[in-house]
Amino acid sequence: MPEIGKRILLVVASTVVFILLCIAGYEIYGNIRYRQWRSEFDGSGKFQRLTIPSPDRILMWEYKPYGEYGKIRTNRFGFREHDSISTEVPGDAYRIAFIGDSITLGMEVDLDDTFVKILEREAPKTGSGKSIQTLNFGIDGYSAIQIHELLSYKVLDFSPDEVFYVMCLNDFDFTESSGGKTRYFAKPKSFLLERIDKLRQKLSNTDFHMYHFSRNRLSVYQRIAQMNGLLKRNNSRLTLVIVPVFNLTESGFSDYPLGGMHLDIATFALEEGIDVIDLLKAFASQDKPPASFATDIWHLNENGHRFVAQQLLSNVSFVGESR
Repeated sequence: MPEIGKRILLVVASTVVFILLCIAGYEIYGNIRYRQWRSEFDGSGKFQRLTIPSPDRILMWEYKPYGEYGKIRTNRFGFREHDSISTEVPGDAYRIAFIGDSITLGMEVDLDDTFVKILEREAPKTGSGKSIQTLNFGIDGYSAIQIHELLSYKVLDFSPDEVFYVMCLNDFDFTESSGGKTRYFAKPKSFLLERIDKLRQKLSNTDFHMYHFSRNRLSVYQRIAQMNGLLKRNNSRLTLVIVPVFNLTESGFSDYPLGGMHLDIATFALEEGIDVIDLLKAFASQDKPPASFATDIWHLNENGHRFVAQQLLSNVSFVGESR
């Protein structure tokens, strides 16, 4: 081999070795930082009072039986429900299971002030003639992947007649919207790739929700379709409830930027034969600022929960009839 070829080969080999050493060094540094971060994640111990690792690797975490954190209290099954609830359906009650993340859970309000329980109290007034029982299976930080797993892993044991998937638009994000829980329970496979992904998101100059929607849309849609098929096989039905994002600095929803996302989700669901309740139009029709309904961009206040319950009551029949 000519001398110049040997030199080029040596430079290339040296460069590759240098890059590999840098990557290895970054991963070692990332592991050290991660262990420190993880040890400090729940320094006060409040986190562990409610949340525990799940034996299901997809769920990653769940709530402990009789756990508590803030306003959240769980029953013997580890859900934010009254302890009188059982897997047996009481009498001829029409049982509705609500699945979703912290919006469904109702982190900012008492259990009886959540739209789940308001709907249960108010349903008899609609004259449906049915006894209604609602069950809250909301877990904070869950993405669409975990919500899909939760349905088959636990919810079906309660034999719901209907399941309401209350979708927050951050359900398309599989990592960041969990408040650190995803990273806590599942160490990143590569700290370098994690860093590159964050930089790519920042440089994309794209809305957070749209960024994750564009990346994970098909994956989420696949799981919604699977949930629908699973429920049909269990003589149940799925209703998809889409909750808008609340920009607390806006005076209304006239400049709402995610309408196209709502439309795409609803169109997909309807094509799959899934009932859809898109709450964007209902909130926009109130001519009130988003701050009237929410405490932050995602979480409803008491007024927001009451309003959502009203919309659900006006859109459902509770008896398995078409709507």
